[in-house]
Amino acid sequence: MTPPFVRMLADQARRLIAGRFLRDGLWIFAAYAVTIAAGLVSVRLFTELATQSVFGGANLLLGILTLGTQTLLSPISQTQIRYHVGYKDAGSADAYTWRMARYTAGAAGVMVAVVAAALVIWPSARAGAHVWVIFELAAWTAISSYRSLLLNRVQAERRQRRYALWLGSESISVMICTATVLYFFGTIEGYIAGQVLGTAVTAFAFGRLPRLSAAKRPGADDPDRATARQQIRRYGVPFAPFALLAWVSNQSDRYVLAADLSTRAVGQYVAAFGIASRLPSLVGGLLADLFKPALFEAENRSDFVRVKRLLAIWLATLAGATIILILALFVFGDGVADLLLAKSYRPGAKEIMCWIAAGYGFTVLAQVLEVQILALGDSRVLLWTKLAGAAANLALAIAIVPIFGVIGAARANVAGQLFQFTVTFWFGRHLQRKRDGQRARSPQEAS
Repeated sequence: MTPPFVRMLADQARRLIAGRFLRDGLWIFAAYAVTIAAGLVSVRLFTELATQSVFGGANLLLGILTLGTQTLLSPISQTQIRYHVGYKDAGSADAYTWRMARYTAGAAGVMVAVVAAALVIWPSARAGAHVWVIFELAAWTAISSYRSLLLNRVQAERRQRRYALWLGSESISVMICTATVLYFFGTIEGYIAGQVLGTAVTAFAFGRLPRLSAAKRPGADDPDRATARQQIRRYGVPFAPFALLAWVSNQSDRYVLAADLSTRAVGQYVAAFGIASRLPSLVGGLLADLFKPALFEAENRSDFVRVKRLLAIWLATLAGATIILILALFVFGDGVADLLLAKSYRPGAKEIMCWIAAGYGFTVLAQVLEVQILALGDSRVLLWTKLAGAAANLALAIAIVPIFGVIGAARANVAGQLFQFTVTFWFGRHLQRKRDGQRARSPQEAS
């Protein structure tokens, strides 16, 4: 007899295949697969062509820009994704895109000015690169902002085929361009130049700003500036602290490594991190596409028994996949390192990958519990769970890295993610009990 949870999992899979998978999911899955494959091949190519110091230093500099783009640009991006369709239905999508382009350019300009000033005043923050790397970082910010603006429009309009082709092509383009430039210039500047070039190729191939004359053509309603700013303040700005805390949780350990050890240690860590973090993210994303719509559907229909059952199956499936991945890395980790890493990056890579896979397992499990909290209607709680996780990750890295080195950063990551998972689990359980208590009281009050 087929177990109930297997029947439910098969039922959800059939629904996905019959509906969303045929329309959108297959393209997104293909983009996931191509991006993962290109990312793994990229790790091998980049580690062969760049020393650990170059690889680590370049990732530290790009990490600083990632912090800036996530914090300053995410409010604009999230607002654009949320409200673009409304402006499109009103016939003013092009004008709205130009409005958001101006805000994006302003935020990017502020970020470049701050980063450039910091790198000039604090030369050691350049991680060994020449001062002229500032211009490459400015170019990276410009092309990333342009890409984000136009990709947001594609995503908001649910043009999933174009979205998937863009992401898949971009991963291949960045891999080829970065490897080519590193072959001739194996420096931090060469690595960043390749990243800029690869992103630019697909950004200009798949995205194009609407003509300004079309955006301002007679009869097209130019979105009111005050309304657009109000939407960013009310809807977009709350995303900034979440982006900041996510960055601290996922990348602060690299800067602790650089401060306590060297950029060489960062390169060794980031290379193994890049391999071990991809598969949990892929599995988590695919299972989210499978379970998340069903969970919200059951919540909206007040089918709370089904909600709990779906949540339990989702968590159990994800936990099982993570355990299998960790065991596979424990048994075959040396072979994976030999296949995907250059020789100088291999020492200690197996242990780092096992720890990082465990840490990312807790990360994707916590994301499931975050979906539960959202379904329960109290999104404000997530700020506290992410704050706890970020603080724990940073504090543990500062405490453990000086003692255990690179392995210490991986262990700190696991401990920090486990702490965030525990806090999220506690809040989710508390909110669920509160909901159950309210439901239990309702019939009594009615009678």
